[in-house]
Amino acid sequence: MLKNDYFPIAGNYDFAGLRPEKMGHEKPLLLYPIGSFDKDPETLIEFFGVSPRPVSTKPHDRHRALVTIEFFKLDDVIGRKNLIKERANIIIGLYVVLESLNGNRGDTKRLQRTLTSALGSHAPHANCARSFHRLYVKDRAKGQQIYEAASDLLDSMSP
Repeated sequence: MLKNDYFPIAGNYDFAGLRPEKMGHEKPLLLYPIGSFDKDPETLIEFFGVSPRPVSTKPHDRHRALVTIEFFKLDDVIGRKNLIKERANIIIGLYVVLESLNGNRGDTKRLQRTLTSALGSHAPHANCARSFHRLYVKDRAKGQQIYEAASDLLDSMSP
């Protein structure tokens, strides 16, 4: 287990605290992705292909992103191989859908529903999917490069 009972902070621990929202002096370094208690994780971490990277240039926010990425080994191709494979598969599937929509090939309504589902907040690896989608819309050629890299990565990984 990666986290176990360790929760890194940039401050002093308050062992008597019972309500996280009242313990602001602890300055948590890990992101809290549930509810609206913390910042939206996508304002701190985005994906370039399968790799997470910090978004913010604000020192504390950037540090939080880096600590979270390292703490949960979100970019560990060997130790978190399945996680990386899942992200690569999301990118490959999204690329096919986006290219089909872009070329008006196939059932457009069904493709659009698939895209909407993949980008939804409850979809697996939604941040990775949305990051890839933004990149593809902004720079289709770069999207193709990321797709090819994801495909090559999967080809190179043992089952």
